[in-house]
Order: sequence, then C-alpha cells, then structure tokens
Amino acid sequence: MRKKALLTAVMLCLSVFTGCTQANADYVKDDELSIVTTCFPPYDFARAVKGNSDNITMLLCAGAEAHSYEPTPLDILKIQQCDVFIYIGGEGEVWADEILESMDTSDKYILKLSDYAELLDEIDIPGANSAHEHHHHHHDEHEEDEHEHEEEHEEDEEEHECEFDEHIWTSPENAVSMVQAVCDTLCIADSEKSDEYKANTEKYTYKIQKLDCDFKEMISEAPNNLIVMGDRFPFRYLADEYGLEYYSAFSGCSSETEPGVYTMAFLIDRILENNVKNIFCLEFSTRKIAEKLSDATGTEILTLHSCNNVSKEDFKNNVTYIDLMYQNLNSLKEALY
Repeated sequence: MRKKALLTAVMLCLSVFTGCTQANADYVKDDELSIVTTCFPPYDFARAVKGNSDNITMLLCAGAEAHSYEPTPLDILKIQQCDVFIYIGGEGEVWADEILESMDTSDKYILKLSDYAELLDEIDIPGANSAHEHHHHHHDEHEEDEHEHEEEHEEDEEEHECEFDEHIWTSPENAVSMVQAVCDTLCIADSEKSDEYKANTEKYTYKIQKLDCDFKEMISEAPNNLIVMGDRFPFRYLADEYGLEYYSAFSGCSSETEPGVYTMAFLIDRILENNVKNIFCLEFSTRKIAEKLSDATGTEILTLHSCNNVSKEDFKNNVTYIDLMYQNLNSLKEALY
C-alpha cells in the first residue's frame, strides 16, 4: 500500500511539473553534462569517471537514511532536466522506474546499475528477526498458528517484492563493472571527452582492483571468518566474494527496528560460543541493538559502512567509495584477527 501511495504522489508531482514547464523555461544547461544519481555509489562512480563533481547531483541528502528516502517534487524536476540519470534499481528504487516510465526520456541517458552486476537473491539469515522467529521455539505447540503466520508472511513477501539484494556495490568486482558502465554511458553522452573519461576510469578501476586484492589478502590470513551484525545486513555481496560467515539481527532488506527475544538470545549464544571479539553496526545506526549485545557479551562495537550514503562531513570532504571500503577492511581486520 505504501508503494501505491508513493506512486500516486509521484504521478501527481509529474502532472504538476508538466503544467509548469514554461515557468522553468529559463533553466539553461552549460557545456558540462548534467548528471543526477540516486544514492552515494552511483554519485561516487560518476564523479570518478568525470574527474570532478561539477553538475553531479545526488538526490539522497548526505547523512540521510537511504531506506526511508522518498522523492520530492524538486527531485523529480532534477531528473526531468538532467542529461544523464544513474540509479541502482530494485525494490528500494522502484520509485525511479515509475518516474522514468511516466516522462519523456528521449533527451537523456538512463543507466540502471543493477543491469551490470552479478545479482544475489535476498535471503533469510539464520537467527535473524523474521515473521518465523516465534515459531523456531514453539513449532509443535502452535503448528496451526504457525501456518496462519506463514500465510501472512507470504502475503508480506508479495507486497515487499524484494527480488534481489540491492547492495551490489559492496562487491568490488561489481563496482568495477558499474564504473565501466558509467564510463561507457558518459562517453556516449559526451563523446568529445571520452578519452578523459576512459583515463579516469582506468585509474579508478585500478584502485578498486587494489582494494579487492587487499581484501583477499587480509581475509586469507585471518584466524577466523565470522562476523556478527547488531543491525541489518547489507553485506551479502561482500561476504560471498570473500567467504565471510555471518549472523545478523535483521536481513539486508528488513525494515524492522527491534529484534525479538529469540534473535537476541541466538546472537548472544553465537557470539559466546565462537569467541567473537566485536559486534558491528551500520553507519547512522542508533547502536541500541549492538550496545545490548555488547553489554551481554563484553564485546566491543565497530562500524561497517554500507556505502549507501555518507555523512555531511564526509560528503564535504569528498570521501570516496574506496575510502569507505578501506575503513571496512580495517574494521574487519580488527575483528577477525
């Protein structure tokens, strides 16, 4: 229902702007490509390929929670007036697909980065909070009630439509493919600068490949490979790429905020039996869950960046995807060694 309400609002905004075209006739583009991106990874990749951030707009405000983002009328106008629009795609950005379907895009280049990545399905993480949590403990006692809840869960899944894990950029291998896709698009959109774009892409790709090698080396020498997230888990691509085992309070696409008793007990048991040193939480996290787990197990809390967004300070200081991923590498090294 929330999606339908959002779609209705978006359509209304589009109709409003269609009627206001003349009022914005004084909008003039300069010689620079006008690029609009949804969240931080495409913004950073576009900035790297272009060589600067001039005329690149990230719709998601720095410091904002990416999963609660909804497009404003001004955001829609920015998409209408740009030369190149770059987004991830998937359930979290279904609004972008709907907007694009409702406007004339013949004068712009559209790049959907999920078309250039090896996609992984969203999965339930063992022990993570879910509609089945209560039933892990009381399957035999409440079989009929469980069946009822399973039907409700299936309905929720139909509404959720989370077909794949959208955090594709946490795989450096995927990042290389996406940066190349950005380069190809900008070279077509602005062929006069194609040599410059290709040179910038080569430099940035080399840095990502070096990051990949450093991750492989660090994890290959680590005494263990288990991490525990007191938060959502938007790192399936990272974990799969480097053979990390993991437990988490929630799955990657979860919108829940409070884990149940079973989940907390499950995580505490896993932490203690595996002598886990650190609990991870996400950037912008309230840290409440991680702090409860830390208090119960004597572990220390570290941050893993999903790279979905950056703080206002990091944005101002031009922190890159690679910078954040190296912070993740160092945090993982502290936890695994």
